[in-house]
Amino acid sequence: MRQFIKKHSVLLVFIVFLAVILIENHYVWLYHDDYGYASLSYLPGFTGCKGMSCSIKDMLSFLKYHYNNWGGRILYFFIEILLLRGGLKLFHIVQSIITMFIFYLIYKIASRNKNNIYLAIVTVLCYGLIEMGVLRSGIFWATAVVLYLFPMLPFLLFVYIYKPNIKIWKKILCLILIFISCFSQEQVGVLCISYVGLYFLYDIIKNKKINISNLIMLISGGVGFLLLILSPGTKVRESMSPSFYNLGLISKLKLTIPDILGNIFGQYNRLFTFFLLVTCSYYSYLVIKNKIGNKKINMIYFFSNLIVLFGQIINSNGYFSYLYYLFNNNLYRNVVIIISVLQVILLFIPMIKYFYHHNLNAFNYLIVGSVLSQFAMALSSYYPLRSILMFMYIFFIIFVYTFSCIKNDNIKKSIIIVLLIFEILSTIRLIVGYKENYYIHKYNDEILKQTSYQIKKNKSIKKIRLKKVRDEWYGCEEPYDENYSYIERLIKSYYGLPKKIKFEYYK
Repeated sequence: MRQFIKKHSVLLVFIVFLAVILIENHYVWLYHDDYGYASLSYLPGFTGCKGMSCSIKDMLSFLKYHYNNWGGRILYFFIEILLLRGGLKLFHIVQSIITMFIFYLIYKIASRNKNNIYLAIVTVLCYGLIEMGVLRSGIFWATAVVLYLFPMLPFLLFVYIYKPNIKIWKKILCLILIFISCFSQEQVGVLCISYVGLYFLYDIIKNKKINISNLIMLISGGVGFLLLILSPGTKVRESMSPSFYNLGLISKLKLTIPDILGNIFGQYNRLFTFFLLVTCSYYSYLVIKNKIGNKKINMIYFFSNLIVLFGQIINSNGYFSYLYYLFNNNLYRNVVIIISVLQVILLFIPMIKYFYHHNLNAFNYLIVGSVLSQFAMALSSYYPLRSILMFMYIFFIIFVYTFSCIKNDNIKKSIIIVLLIFEILSTIRLIVGYKENYYIHKYNDEILKQTSYQIKKNKSIKKIRLKKVRDEWYGCEEPYDENYSYIERLIKSYYGLPKKIKFEYYK
């Protein structure tokens, strides 16, 4: 038995991780957009079949309308629709398996194919660094998770597999993987196309010629990305926020950059940003120690990073938000934005220099792509907390690789213990919080199903009494919230209820 456990220890780590994720996801319910996409009722202007008995043809008709009138994220919405037709349990099983494989790929890329149980443990424990604000808006919500998690699986698989000299069947697979990665969601698309583009450019600079394989991968990713961002629906959505999209570039940046830095380095993301800033500071130290580049410039990187780290520790709202809101003066705030952007750049330059010096350029492509995936949102009118997720996945790779380079066993043990505590506390909190709401959702689900059945039997019912959840923090917005009453329309379509029926909610 001991020999079996030793031989398959890494596999067992990820099996345990899968079990934990399955338990967490089990207590997550459907939320507003989920009902709409499952029943093809999300877009009021769509006049085709709505409800849970529509055909594949109807789904494709809905996705065509979506592409032309709402946005190009149709590939992964199609996956969501198909999975939700199979039921919430099926969705959660698939989501959990995808999560497990994403973290397995993070482990394989970071460990560079070396089997090490401690690296596997650190990899899965990184999941505990994703805090509740990000989880509830990006992971524990079906319509978000298909966009902010699912596309990372084909992309990381591409990163893991692709080399210009691989076999032809692997190249064909990579061609498909990079296409479906880029044809997903705008930020993920920026990350993917940046990675492939930098891979392509560096090879040209290094070898003084174009590698056809790299070029084909770039074209495949580019086609997918263009299909996403140039959809007619994207223009339609932008026209709904003319006050923002009519602004000039500088005016947009003044509005959006403080929000981006406030979210990434803010109060809902403190665990991850602490590890991020410690890691950045560590690489600042390494470039000084190993004499990589100019010593004086390296000292500037180092002290700038320490300032950000200590500022982050002492202020609950985060270092950059503290600076921005220190004074209510537009000129001062504009200067702060410039300084903040420079300090963010200084965070990553030592890391990039270190990886370049050690011929680990794939890590640099990932770092640059992940940073661009965040600052691409500077041209968007809305930056939700979940937008940081692809940035986090990439830096989990950097965290695990950095851990593998630490020689001191006591430091390694301390890091594992700290991460384990975070993971245990996070898991308990999530399960307890979502479980309380889960049984209320189950009760409401039975009431709605019974009502739908009775109405189909020609029984007249004018109103339904439903329970309110105990804590909305462990879920998403509810239809009894004043600004989200439209969710009732989606729920009625999902359960096949008439539009005129009224919902009453009670505690």
